[in-house]
Amino acid sequence: MYINKDIECLIKLSSAKAAKKFKLIDKIIKDSKKIDIDYVKLYECILQVYLFCGFPATIESLKVFKKYYPVNSVLLEQKVINPREKGLKTFKKIYGNNYKKVILNIQNLSDELSEWMLLEGYGKVLSRQGLTLAEREIINVSVLCTDYYPVQLFSHIKGCLNCGLTKKEIAKVIELTGGINTEGNIKKSLKILKTV
Repeated sequence: MYINKDIECLIKLSSAKAAKKFKLIDKIIKDSKKIDIDYVKLYECILQVYLFCGFPATIESLKVFKKYYPVNSVLLEQKVINPREKGLKTFKKIYGNNYKKVILNIQNLSDELSEWMLLEGYGKVLSRQGLTLAEREIINVSVLCTDYYPVQLFSHIKGCLNCGLTKKEIAKVIELTGGINTEGNIKKSLKILKTV
């Protein structure tokens, strides 16, 4: 996989959303439309990042999106059948042999959160069509390095590797958050990448 203009846009959009830079989100979406970035990818990126940034940031980002793409739902036929089962399958792809350990770690914090993680996060959101799993992991890394959650960032860097990205490509993802993210977060994130 290589970092093309579509993926660069997703990195910047997700980083801007994590940083709550809504004027920049407007510019990114406007510029994306000019260079014909797939609007389904933009929409899916905005929806996905609600897992990290919540509903308020997603609602504000969707208002901007609708300014340029006046559609209510991009993929109406997207109902995920058996979302928990699908979520577990996606979870295994991302976490590889560590998947049981990760589930156990979350269960030790909260049984409910563990269930929601598989059902909602990995089943209903990360298993959706419109983006590849590698693209979704790139988005996760850009958000987590911008908001700087080191443990989760480490896990999703591994997820990127499990989805076929190289360390060089992941470094590029982190670097592309520059201008949105802080230099300190970028340096710390690149340091984490070296430990994976």
